Amino acid sequence: MTVPPKKFSRRYRFHPAIWGVLLVLFVTGLRPVLASDVVAPSLAGSEWIWYPEGSPDTSAPQASRWFRKTFELPLGVSVKRATLVSTCDDAQEVFLNGEAVGSSASWNEVTAWDVTGQIQRLKKNVLAVRGTNAGPSPAGLLAVLEIELSDGTVMKIPTDATWLAAKEEDALWLLPEGGQTENWQPALAMHAAGRGPWAAQPWMGLPPNDAIPDDFVRIEVPGFEAEMELWRELYWKYYGPAPLGGVSTIWDALMPVPVLTPAVQQGGRLERSRAAWKKTLETDRTLDAAGYVSQDQHYSLAHPLGWPFPSWVVMPDGTHIIGKTTGWHFFNRGRGAIYDWLFPAFEAQKRIGEGAVEGWQLEGLESLGGETDGRWKLKVTGPRPTLTAPGHGMPIEAFCSPFLQIRHRAPAGMAPEATIAVRWQNGDQPGFSPDREVRTSALGHNPWVSEGGDQLCLAPMFEHASWQGTISGLQFEFEGFREGDILEIDSIFTTFDTRTPASNGAFLLGCSDYFRLTHDLDFLRKQLPVMRRALRYAREELGANEHGLINPGWVGQDGRSGYTTEDGKTRILQIGHGVGMDIIPYGHDDLYSTNFYFGGLSGMIELEEAIERNPDWKLPAPEPGADAASLRKHAEFVRKTVQEHLFNAETGRFGGARDDLGKLHDYGHTMVNLDAVYYGLAEAGTARSIMDWLAGNRVVKSDTAQGEDIYRWEFAPRFGTLRNADWWSWLWDGLNHDYNAQCQDGGTWFSISAQDIINRARVLGGDNAWERVKEILVWYERVKAAGGFRSYYDDPSKGTLQGGGTAGALGLDNEFVENVRAPYAVIEGILGYRLTPDGLEILPHLPTSWPSARVTGLAFRDQILTVEILPNRITLEATGGTPQTFRIVLPADFKEAASTVTLKPGSSLTFDRKTQSVPQP
Repeated sequence: MTVPPKKFSRRYRFHPAIWGVLLVLFVTGLRPVLASDVVAPSLAGSEWIWYPEGSPDTSAPQASRWFRKTFELPLGVSVKRATLVSTCDDAQEVFLNGEAVGSSASWNEVTAWDVTGQIQRLKKNVLAVRGTNAGPSPAGLLAVLEIELSDGTVMKIPTDATWLAAKEEDALWLLPEGGQTENWQPALAMHAAGRGPWAAQPWMGLPPNDAIPDDFVRIEVPGFEAEMELWRELYWKYYGPAPLGGVSTIWDALMPVPVLTPAVQQGGRLERSRAAWKKTLETDRTLDAAGYVSQDQHYSLAHPLGWPFPSWVVMPDGTHIIGKTTGWHFFNRGRGAIYDWLFPAFEAQKRIGEGAVEGWQLEGLESLGGETDGRWKLKVTGPRPTLTAPGHGMPIEAFCSPFLQIRHRAPAGMAPEATIAVRWQNGDQPGFSPDREVRTSALGHNPWVSEGGDQLCLAPMFEHASWQGTISGLQFEFEGFREGDILEIDSIFTTFDTRTPASNGAFLLGCSDYFRLTHDLDFLRKQLPVMRRALRYAREELGANEHGLINPGWVGQDGRSGYTTEDGKTRILQIGHGVGMDIIPYGHDDLYSTNFYFGGLSGMIELEEAIERNPDWKLPAPEPGADAASLRKHAEFVRKTVQEHLFNAETGRFGGARDDLGKLHDYGHTMVNLDAVYYGLAEAGTARSIMDWLAGNRVVKSDTAQGEDIYRWEFAPRFGTLRNADWWSWLWDGLNHDYNAQCQDGGTWFSISAQDIINRARVLGGDNAWERVKEILVWYERVKAAGGFRSYYDDPSKGTLQGGGTAGALGLDNEFVENVRAPYAVIEGILGYRLTPDGLEILPHLPTSWPSARVTGLAFRDQILTVEILPNRITLEATGGTPQTFRIVLPADFKEAASTVTLKPGSSLTFDRKTQSVPQP
């Protein structure tokens, strides 16, 4: 039978006009001006709160939550003025004493209301908010009600743990007698205003340098007190709001070191950060059966374990969908990263709601239509329940559709062995046959459990030899389902292979970094088998053993561009080619992924060597061929291969990738070159060549940016020094965007300076690194004087900011939380301070202008370290914790260059140079 169209109720979580505003925001990057003319009080003292469910500052379900706070005025006073400021990630409706105050649909803009007339003088007052998260994403409510009383005092009602929160709406929630049922719990207070994933924003009205804790890391250099205090402030600016744990797997390689190095005790920050990262690495990362580590970026219509785009929609207007990919979505509302602005593309091709249902052929199934929860409900009526796709979704190209995903809610009691068989036909092979079939478990897997609990069943179509050419029909048979079962199908759609071959290396880096920063042996005992499995997958499945670098051969990850050009003006799209990192098509012989792999491999070598030195840890030996000596031999193979395949002798640097046609793509990508030097992948001569290029000691004549212009943006080198018009994903049109208009084409983000500073110190010396740091501090002083990043870059000639859904050239705030690495780099680069799996190394590169350096507040196991570095002496002093015995590594000309020592709390250790090069103070 063919299903006639059923009536779906089209429902939005907000008024359609608000979605119109959000569409404008997405396209233009503008934020709505929702604030009135009321002067907004400072949000200092307020805390971001949410309903207590997991870690909502990392990811909360897409849902509404209810909040309330009761208060009374002192007797004998009246209200002169009352101002309410409230914002919610992502939207809010605000009520005071049962009356609507207002609403907003953007957290990143202050909303202030004069509520003087709504305060009750002699009765209990109720401030209530319905907050909605568009998640799964961070969620939070931040507010303050400031009341100026007739006696001159000011009363403040901030959001904090004294508020109540509920998961479901209570009929009395707006009234004084509400909040008494078991639905209400104390709200979870997550971060003070200015911290957490929302960071410090100008509209919060926070005081300058808001409360840098006394125990936050400090560097003291005689003669450079002002510079080092400014450095400390810059570090805190990023450290303070940094998320405690990791969301995307790529953060595993970027975030643990800069956030776990400072021993901040205020609010239990260090302990909470360690616990959050332990949870992230132990329980939040998904490894599939083979050992691939999921990317965990965000919920989307792409591969659930990979990067969230490109999705089957390809372009929001749907222009390039037909004949390439396909999808049917039976829901009726946006959620997660499935935005309502995609709906016109879906609707134009009958791919959503009632249009998506139309035309399907059913066998052993009865359509019950769509309900308000946005799923197509089908009752099983026969032994072989089968769906055959409608013609309006065909044909598609097998190459553009290597995976096919079925999202459904499993019926109660579904057999664990239930499967979904996907069959297809093409022009040469009409009809559906078991010979052309790929099966996937109906249980599936959902890394985004908070998003509705659907089973994400992913069929690897590319693995079947007959999945080739043009596919003209699709059929789905649900086996193991019982008669009377109700199938609830959310979506059926194809996906590109957006798995990220960099994620295994990033995960290994995160795990090895976490252990060397904490010496958490319980973590290592549990995680070591997982780490070894992830490394084995990278070697065997991601191509490291076979190719000497990361090249998994995944469909579409071929390093080619997503389009070719005609006369340098017209794009000819190559849909399905050039799937890579974000909009840059790193792939095939892939330096981006190989850098992370080599970093993770180096971390494992260091760890396996420490395990050999410390039999008392009682950890199992690695399998044959995975011991430290074998891994070192493999690392040399990788280093040699990368040098041979990716080094460009004409430019004296690495290209980002060599595609499957043999073309080396070299656009002067500083990030991948700096990473190759930092992780030790670059040979010594190549490392020097790269750093000389960036330092202006040599010029690449073919580059768009040369010499000083590489640092046009002051705080970091450009991401790429050669304008890229022709090497992109098909999602980005380099032909119609100028150099300097995009982060990944002439722009940059602050995090790139981390490897730049460290490499300069190691390769070019401390003086060179310090000059670069001073240039960054001069820039930051100007930013401060202007009132912050957004104010400073109001002048577009200084650059355009990217972030929060807005495209631009520069990444300085919002989601660029990894920028905390840049100020941290002074500790590792110039001071040479770095923890190891069984100890500590201090290999300083002090500038000649520094007479000495003293750094306080460093976390070392359960101790807090102060390190003093003099020309001929290094001293360690410990406070707190327990005695620690560890291996220390110092410069080769020190008396105890590599030895085992014990450091007791309240004591110090001193190490001297063998030959005193200058008189010792």
